[in-house]
Amino acid sequence: MIVLHAGEKVLFQKEARLKLSVKLEKGNIEGKGILYITNLRIAFEDYKQGLLTHFAPSEILAYRKVKGLWNEKLCIDFLRNGMKNVMVAEFEFKGVDDAYKLLSMLTNNSNTSNNAIVGYNSNIQNNVYYNMMNTTSNNKIDDTPDWIRPWIADIRFTWDPSTRWKELGLIPTGEKKAWHFFDYYVSIIEDNLFSTKPFADDFKYKVAREAYKMRSDFPYEHEITYDSNKYWVGIIQNAYKDGSDELVGININADSGSGFFIYCPEHWYQWFLIVVDYGYDYKRDKPSHVFDFDVSERQRTFWLKLSETCKKYYLAILNKDFDIAEVTCKEISELYKKYETPTFWLHTVGEFGLVLKYAVEMHKRNIPFPSEVKRSPI
Repeated sequence: MIVLHAGEKVLFQKEARLKLSVKLEKGNIEGKGILYITNLRIAFEDYKQGLLTHFAPSEILAYRKVKGLWNEKLCIDFLRNGMKNVMVAEFEFKGVDDAYKLLSMLTNNSNTSNNAIVGYNSNIQNNVYYNMMNTTSNNKIDDTPDWIRPWIADIRFTWDPSTRWKELGLIPTGEKKAWHFFDYYVSIIEDNLFSTKPFADDFKYKVAREAYKMRSDFPYEHEITYDSNKYWVGIIQNAYKDGSDELVGININADSGSGFFIYCPEHWYQWFLIVVDYGYDYKRDKPSHVFDFDVSERQRTFWLKLSETCKKYYLAILNKDFDIAEVTCKEISELYKKYETPTFWLHTVGEFGLVLKYAVEMHKRNIPFPSEVKRSPI
């Protein structure tokens, strides 16, 4: 979460992808994280790299909506005070229209009236908005889309998303509905499975349903102060087009925008190598990070310790010594908690944890650890 300045309020918050570049020049910086629009600035915080860019509405030169067949982008040209080059920030996310309307109002470029409705999203799609002028009230209606209804009809939330912001002392979020979480999970799964053909058409809904059931008993929180990661690893029936089942893993935590998924053993193996490589280069048997003279002693210490623990984690899982892997997972958690931001720590620990728990379930079911990408039957 970005640190807000005195008098600053978050008006819009959404998970997005960023491509940042110098206008008309080659090369760019890319990231995935949270786009914030506040009353003072536009900011993007990457999950892994932290704050990548922020700029004031007064520094915006132009902005536009770009809608393709598969995605939507909000493109902003801006020139920071003291800089010579015009920058281009391309934010890709669903719900571009809401952010576009808000920018129009912040830059005094809007054709809307003073009663313009401004959307505020907290990492999930939100199609009902908070009226800043308080001139109208939101109707208490069930606006669940028809395609979602069958999947969540028997699931009841034990907490109310529409009032949770009051309990946490947050900025008004409007009539946020429980079904938005299902919509959000489906969006994540679609992004992950864009080129995966063997899965059945309803596979994403079955996985999202399990995540939705977890969220229904687990309110999101304002302060991330403890390891709130929760896990589910189980069989999804008729996961593939040929009718066969599959082992799937899900992780959520206290962040309302959390949602990490493992869809099959081959996907698990890919993530196993990814999380190990956060600290340990298993191919070279060395730390993943390259040290140079600009690295602080604190950062160097973190990378060396992380490399050591990731190596232990790697060997323990390959040897199926899950007790050692569990202890090592806790050591990795303590390292990230000490050296990284709370959000980064929470999400990364969830990745290590789900990879381990999925490995344990594969072992229980005698599913071999894959070493190459190919379908493995349950």
